[in-house]
Amino acid sequence: MIGSQSILGAFADLNRFPEPLLKSVEVDILPSLAPDEESVELVDAFLGELSQFHQTHGVYADGVDLTTAKLPEGWQERLVAYRSEGTDGITALCLEQHDLAVSKLVAGRDSDYDFCRALLGSGIADPSVVRERLAATPDLDPPVRERVRAWIEGQQEATVSQEQQEALEHHRRHANDRSPEAPSAGEVPVREARTKEGSARKAHRRRRPRT
Repeated sequence: MIGSQSILGAFADLNRFPEPLLKSVEVDILPSLAPDEESVELVDAFLGELSQFHQTHGVYADGVDLTTAKLPEGWQERLVAYRSEGTDGITALCLEQHDLAVSKLVAGRDSDYDFCRALLGSGIADPSVVRERLAATPDLDPPVRERVRAWIEGQQEATVSQEQQEALEHHRRHANDRSPEAPSAGEVPVREARTKEGSARKAHRRRRPRT
């Protein structure tokens, strides 16, 4: 699985996913690491759009080959195995989240940016790792590489700015909790007033001449 929905195989806890990561009813399936045309067509025939599988389950698969996505070097070694009672003994290999982010950002559609913004914003993917994987992605046109790099940096800056704002707000709340309640204008606390009055009397007694 190499499309956006491969993230659901890599992470079993659906509660972690923002809505943009759950929208698609389509999954891109690479039949093998070296698929031929026939195997791709079989996926479309049995699992594709408007198939019996689609009509029964409300989701469908697109058979794809290795030209579908641009991926970092070593992505095959990072594939995440997914198997459950619902897979009927079949193990699916899903893209690791940072490799997936690179492939979506290279594609660069609005929906891809929304997906990656949710991926990074939820903490599922680390922008610094995505940037490293981008550097390890071969055969990218320089303008495409620069576009993706600039987007990642923008997300990092936005994250840092938000963290700084949250830290400042936390500091202000903490400072307010520790500060004593200030007296209103013209009001002097009783203890302070009595202390001043007592000090004035003592000073007056010291200044009185002896008889």
